[in-house]
Amino acid sequence: MMVKIQDSVYLVTGGGSGLGEATAKLLLTEGARVTIFSRNEYKNEFPHDQVLSVKGDVRSESDVKRALEATIQKFGKLDGVMHCAGVFQNGDELFNMDTQQPGDYTVLTDIVTTNLLGTFNVNRLAIPYFLTNQPDEEGQKGIIINCSSTSGHSPMSSAVAYSTSKAAIIGLSYALAKQLSTLGIRVMDIAPALCDTPMFRRAVGFNQDIANFRNLFPARLIQPIEYANAVKHIIETPMLNGSSYQLDGALRP
Repeated sequence: MMVKIQDSVYLVTGGGSGLGEATAKLLLTEGARVTIFSRNEYKNEFPHDQVLSVKGDVRSESDVKRALEATIQKFGKLDGVMHCAGVFQNGDELFNMDTQQPGDYTVLTDIVTTNLLGTFNVNRLAIPYFLTNQPDEEGQKGIIINCSSTSGHSPMSSAVAYSTSKAAIIGLSYALAKQLSTLGIRVMDIAPALCDTPMFRRAVGFNQDIANFRNLFPARLIQPIEYANAVKHIIETPMLNGSSYQLDGALRP
């Protein structure tokens, strides 16, 4: 039984650029109504009655509550959360091998609070809104899809806080899926590898030849639309629940 995206209502965090923007656009194209929640103002190209833009920070309880309430006020319900917000920064290290000094605590804290605590915050605040929904034919009342990473499965020594936060998101998504199963709420995470997004290119200054990565096929960066297509597939496939969907071109040990 395929879950219908058309006329469903979704909150997409990090929807102003990259994976979140691609996800929001695909859902809108499929006929969904979408609230785009982002630190940056989103320039809307879809009909006003189909999309809502809310500016805020996923770490802020008041900002997330405001986005959720605005969604209900405009669209009348919430069917799912596509949590794509996250950060990846240079200087993500506990110990600098060149200077033999501890890593920058401000950088580490920003990564962990945005990626992990932001995920906790959005997930916990969204759940009550699903409970008022009428269950579909499968008994589903809502769905959450979090964004993890292949580095959550295979940590990168050059991105310690990022890898740690993404591993925690994988664990969170599985634990939450088990807890919420009796309520008719699915929880998944998508673990992409190297993505062609402004955040990734800005942080890494990507000068490496992608073809040199071992086992990677196709030998290129993941396009944001491919992540969005994975979101669509998960939404439409009810038996996908409580697992980590690896979107990585076999880029793993």
